[in-house]
Amino acid sequence: MNQLEERLEDIIEPVSVSVIGCVVNGPGEALVSDIGLAGANRRSGLYINGERQKARIDNNNIVDQLESYVRDFIEQKQQQTPIDIKIVE
Repeated sequence: MNQLEERLEDIIEPVSVSVIGCVVNGPGEALVSDIGLAGANRRSGLYINGERQKARIDNNNIVDQLESYVRDFIEQKQQQTPIDIKIVE
């Protein structure tokens, strides 16, 4: 989390990001977040605007992927275009 927070320090646009290291409680928290992550053993569940995505995030490069999703989300929000995040597998 510290790495992710450091990488996103320049962002001033309001965005809610939840990262919960539990597949039991994580989905509930992710449902009310712009971008949510429900942790699992090797690959974690990804939620965007409260919707579970088919793709899962590989935990080996989780910070890189989350940073990319947050930046894409904000860019699309600023352009006021429908949010269509590219899922990286």
